[in-house]
Amino acid sequence: MSNKLRYYRREQDISQVELAKRVGVTRLTISNIETGKTKDPATSITLKIAATLGLSVDQVFGTEKVNRDIQEAAR
Repeated sequence: MSNKLRYYRREQDISQVELAKRVGVTRLTISNIETGKTKDPATSITLKIAATLGLSVDQVFGTEKVNRDIQEAAR
């Protein structure tokens, strides 16, 4: 999955701790998503992250994540 989370978070001058608080997850969760250790974060988390940053899921996580979620929802 393409992941631009770190880029957008830094662009908005938001720390991992602050983003984690806003999203309702741990700082470690944000770190793991940014570094790719969490390769497929839950849809609810990706939606909260994108909304918190004022961006679309596609902008932050790339079209692969969006397309996979659409396919899963269609099942």
